[in-house]
Amino acid sequence: MNIPKVEKGKFIIIISDFNTGIVLNEDGSNYLGTGNSYYKIMNNHSDAEEYALNEIYTKKRNVEISIYDNEAFFVKMFRPNSG
Repeated sequence: MNIPKVEKGKFIIIISDFNTGIVLNEDGSNYLGTGNSYYKIMNNHSDAEEYALNEIYTKKRNVEISIYDNEAFFVKMFRPNSG
């Protein structure tokens, strides 16, 4: 799995199952190594964090969400109960 590089100012979100660490596609199925539905492009850092918080705390999903910058460098990870 590669973290794609995107337009400057945009951020990548990758969602993994919290218990197994398996990367998930946008539809919640396990990513099996093909296709590009395992990441989501966000317009800015604020939108990326808001999306992560919403998925974990509002929707109560048991996932961890990693945020990467436009050059594919890791920025932050959100997990249940990580605040």
